[in-house]
Amino acid sequence: MIHLDFEKAAHNAVLEVFENCQVVGCRFHLSQAWFLRIKNDKELNKHYAGKTVVYQWLQSFFGLSYLPSNEVNDGFISLMANAPPNVEHFTDYIVDTFIDENSLFSPHFWAGEPSMDPRTTNGPEAFHRDFNSQFYTCHPNCFAVINILLEVQEESYLKIGSIKRNYKVNKDVAKYLSLIGPIL
Repeated sequence: MIHLDFEKAAHNAVLEVFENCQVVGCRFHLSQAWFLRIKNDKELNKHYAGKTVVYQWLQSFFGLSYLPSNEVNDGFISLMANAPPNVEHFTDYIVDTFIDENSLFSPHFWAGEPSMDPRTTNGPEAFHRDFNSQFYTCHPNCFAVINILLEVQEESYLKIGSIKRNYKVNKDVAKYLSLIGPIL
């Protein structure tokens, strides 16, 4: 199972390489797509910012991703039963892109009951951001990249070792231990 955001090209690439893999949508990116749709609509944004009844109704949409995929359509119908006026442009977008079985991202991709498994790509994205922040140029030389990768590996070994010993290691301690490691 691989968690991805809502980029069809990325899905196709993963499925081409890992044919038997299940691609699952990131809840954070789903919510972000819906929220940006609301923010880019002047009328909906006004209601959202004012925390009106329309705001409360829109908030309910974000719960759809926690329903089993076979119950999303019923959940959507329940939401539509209480729909305020003038929201069709938003609901049409939701149906066409996320609800309909033939939509670009059907509920089988993004909906599911809560579990202990993370349903976001936040971890890898945080790693990517931190990793990129280690470099001062767009195209660092290979030795700089290798040195950073070795530091990441050392930090990972320290974290795994501390977890095995049930001991927390913060970044300062990890750096100190990596410096004195060769001495010990």
